[in-house]
Amino acid sequence: MQRESYDAIVIGAGHNGMALATYLGRSGWRVLVLERRLEEGGGLSTEQYTRPGFLHNLHSNYHTFVGLCPVYDDLELVGGDGVSYIHPPVQMGSIFEDGSCLIIHADQKKTHASMSRFSKKDADTWLRLYKEVKGFQDLMIRTLMYAPPIEVNDITRALSTWKVEEKTEFFRARLRSMCINDFLNQHFENERVKTMLAFHAAVCGYYTDVVGLAVSFPFMLGKIDNWRIALGGSHRLAHALWRQMRRAGVTLLPASEAEAIIMDQGRAAGV
Repeated sequence: MQRESYDAIVIGAGHNGMALATYLGRSGWRVLVLERRLEEGGGLSTEQYTRPGFLHNLHSNYHTFVGLCPVYDDLELVGGDGVSYIHPPVQMGSIFEDGSCLIIHADQKKTHASMSRFSKKDADTWLRLYKEVKGFQDLMIRTLMYAPPIEVNDITRALSTWKVEEKTEFFRARLRSMCINDFLNQHFENERVKTMLAFHAAVCGYYTDVVGLAVSFPFMLGKIDNWRIALGGSHRLAHALWRQMRRAGVTLLPASEAEAIIMDQGRAAGV
């Protein structure tokens, strides 16, 4: 490859890399994306792994931020020539040793009924928490996850400015000094209900015994009924990202591994 100059070089054509490159390309930057594999997508991998004609998602199975993550709307990834999603009526469940099960449905009235078999009190608490989270979910998720990182003290000030504690039952500044297990023990009584909700935390990548994670845990519960499956496989999302990236004028080089990052006075200057 001949020596060329770009405003930005993105290493890796996973979903995050392609989304970033598309935003930069739409902003007028000259962008190069390097991908060591022959195919873009990273964890958005769908292969005929067992038998011809049978597609399997080998890593990314469910997409829980559809409708919440601004990238989907900003980059027009859903509908049109983008990806189509299925929203299963049964979202997830836990089966226990005695054969009983607790099911999370897309319809939270059904979730309430399932949870009530273990604890009517917990089911009522769950429904209040779920409805409360939905009222603040968009504001908080965009602030915590889709804006430049802020200090913990800034989060506390934001909660105060928005008067969240005055308007809600579950959101308190003290959550920043609590772990998820503390939160569950404080608000729920049945061990199987707590196990189901802790399982959801684990699936979302949360450790339940790490102090501080309770502050954002309620918002993860707010998307517990938003597990969606890409029709035709998760790699369809990679295709949608690739199309928008190319439309933004981004250059993608597959089978091109970045062996080293060239540094100049402490700044990345090339590869």
